[in-house]
Amino acid sequence: MGYKTLLFHNGDYHRQAPLRFDEIMKMPMEQVTQIFSNSVHRRNTGVFCMTDTLAKNLDAEWISGGHNLKDSTADSVVTNSLHAISPTHFAGVYEYWMKLLDSTVNLVPLSCGFLYPPNGEVVLTRDLIHLLSAISERNEIGVRGEYAAEILIRHGIRNVRIIGCPSLFYHNCRNFKVPLQTNSQSMKQINFTFQTEVSPPKVFYQHHLGIFECFHKLHLSRDKIINWTLQWTPFRTITSLTTYKNFNETAEFLKGRGRYFFSVDDWIENLRFDDFSIGTTIHGNVAAINAQIPALPIVIDRRMEEICRWHKIPYIQVKDFDPSKPIEYYRELADYSEFNKVYVSTFDNYLDYCRKNKVAIKPLVEAVQQRR
Repeated sequence: MGYKTLLFHNGDYHRQAPLRFDEIMKMPMEQVTQIFSNSVHRRNTGVFCMTDTLAKNLDAEWISGGHNLKDSTADSVVTNSLHAISPTHFAGVYEYWMKLLDSTVNLVPLSCGFLYPPNGEVVLTRDLIHLLSAISERNEIGVRGEYAAEILIRHGIRNVRIIGCPSLFYHNCRNFKVPLQTNSQSMKQINFTFQTEVSPPKVFYQHHLGIFECFHKLHLSRDKIINWTLQWTPFRTITSLTTYKNFNETAEFLKGRGRYFFSVDDWIENLRFDDFSIGTTIHGNVAAINAQIPALPIVIDRRMEEICRWHKIPYIQVKDFDPSKPIEYYRELADYSEFNKVYVSTFDNYLDYCRKNKVAIKPLVEAVQQRR
């Protein structure tokens, strides 16, 4: 049976090619402002990675926020805006979300997750519980991992299924695999993803500075080419580093190797030239996985951890990162045997979730072209 699906999507507001940070620094400020203001809905690489993947793989009509579904004949409307729920998540828009449920359309999250405070205790407001309960009475709520599922079940919301992160199904192919490369000595280019917007600063200096210094030194050694994938807002990216004693060297690293992407397709295509990915942002590494590059996320919170655990992505905790160890040591930890082994089952589970909740998927791809 064919379903009619709608997708909340910000659309393609730009045709901007990938840019390096040094290229941006040479542009007139008016041009820089124009580029980033045109891309305001895609400032966060993780968000546009998820959104672009859904737009690529769902057989859906795109709609924008504020769309009225009251008289819609669609079977489902998909949103990825529940991927990082906080207590203030629906401030000012709660009534709109409740009105969406006045229609007969399934409101399907792909997928649902939470922002975890430092103490790890997620508190849901009464409005949040009411809204999520209303969604679950109509269809399943797909969540990123076990922690998100536990939170909902603890609040009495039981129509829940773990589906992971849809961005890991970018290729829409059951046969996707990350090649099991074993020669870590042959690495020439490394994708570095770094969460610099860390608060409070004490956390940055305690856990993150050593990671940054490790890759900065590797960059300075010229032994490897370090490509630094940046979040979008150019000056917020380096906020936590501005008090770092060697900030001038940091700026040189940023300008020399920093790079921005404006679509997930461009991002993945560029990553195909790297040999390894490592760092503290989950989607910076997810994009590398989709480029068939072995990646090792350095986990800094439970949101990252639950995705890695569900998809069997190899990872290390931030407290276990040792800057004295050679980069080859971390490449050896990026063993994708288990990821490849469960990929078919996690993908089939995701497809079954979509079918059960009346979400239309485009025809699957038989095979993915191997990198280089």
